[in-house]
Amino acid sequence: MCIREKNALKTEQSHNKLQFQRDATIARLKQSIVNQQLTSKQELLQAKRREGYHKQKAFSEETEKETVRKAGVDRVTELYTKTRFVSMKRTLKTFKSSSTELKSDFIKKGKAHNFRMRTMV
Repeated sequence: MCIREKNALKTEQSHNKLQFQRDATIARLKQSIVNQQLTSKQELLQAKRREGYHKQKAFSEETEKETVRKAGVDRVTELYTKTRFVSMKRTLKTFKSSSTELKSDFIKKGKAHNFRMRTMV
């Protein structure tokens, strides 16, 4: 082999070595880009999941609060109507008893005519 052939062989080997290094670098870059895209997609999915979870959790808490509030309102309304009904009954009883007492007082005092006129108006 002459020197030219040796030099050509060395040049070709170094060229092949550089080509191999360049291809490896390109492959590593492509792989890193793919990995970044995958991680960004995974992060995006995780963020969406977290957001969905938080929305769902907030919605469930809100509906729970709403049902508790509605139950509380229903209970308060029920209690209010019961007490209202009981107080109305008491009022009617006292009114009936007081009106009979009034009637008897007016009749005793001779003011029955006055009482009838007032109750009619």
